[in-house]
Amino acid sequence: MTAPTETDRPESAGPETVRDPGSYRDPGGFVYRRNGVLHRQIDAASIDDWNAFLASGLADRLIKAGRLIVHEPASLDDAATPDAQAVIRPEEIEFI
Repeated sequence: MTAPTETDRPESAGPETVRDPGSYRDPGGFVYRRNGVLHRQIDAASIDDWNAFLASGLADRLIKAGRLIVHEPASLDDAATPDAQAVIRPEEIEFI
């Protein structure tokens, strides 16, 4: 299997969406940039787990402990594909 390197450029002057080539092993979604802003799309395969994770409070505890990157919910309008169930914007961290 090869890593996707799709660039979605609508014929109109819409937003540019570029999938991260390192995200091809993610079974529940993928990471991409839309107009340079980092996003993660969560697809149907993982939406129940994602919602349970958020509802459990574990995400908040891990963020407070510095063990999970802060993220904020994004609009489904920012999704890379129409089958998205949720979209988040993770805080970017510097590459070391």
